[in-house]
Amino acid sequence: MENAHFSHFGVSDEDQGQYPQRVEPANQAKFDGYSFGDRLLEGVMFIATIAEDGTLSVEITPEHAGYFSGLNQELWLEKALNFALGNDLFEGMNGIEDIGLIMDDGRYNSEWENDINPIGPGIDIPNANILNRGFEPMD
Repeated sequence: MENAHFSHFGVSDEDQGQYPQRVEPANQAKFDGYSFGDRLLEGVMFIATIAEDGTLSVEITPEHAGYFSGLNQELWLEKALNFALGNDLFEGMNGIEDIGLIMDDGRYNSEWENDINPIGPGIDIPNANILNRGFEPMD
C-alpha cells in the first residue's frame, strides 16, 4: 500500500455516536505488536504518527525500548509499518480503542483499500484480474 494521503486517526462523523465521548482527530495512535510479531511482540506497543505530508511512520514506545533494543529493530519496524498501513483499528493515545486511520478524502483506510483490493485490507493482490477468470477443477 502506498504510504501517503493520511489525514488523521479518529472516527468518521457518522461513527461518533458509537463512542461515549467525542473522538477528536489526532496525528498519533498506538497498536500492539502481537498482530504481526506473535508472542515475540505481544504487549509491545508501537506508535504510528502521521506527518504533515500525509505519510505514516512507526516507532516503539519508550517503555518498551529496552526490550526492543535486543531485537532486529530495522526488520520489526518495517513489519510494524506494513501492518499499520494495512490496519484500520488503533488505540488512541488517550486510551480510546478502535479508532481508525483516516485518509485525506475522509474515508477509512480500509474503505480506500477495498476500492483497489476487494478481498480486504492488508492482502496484496499482484494481478487483481485473476478474480475475473474462471477456475478449472483440480485433479
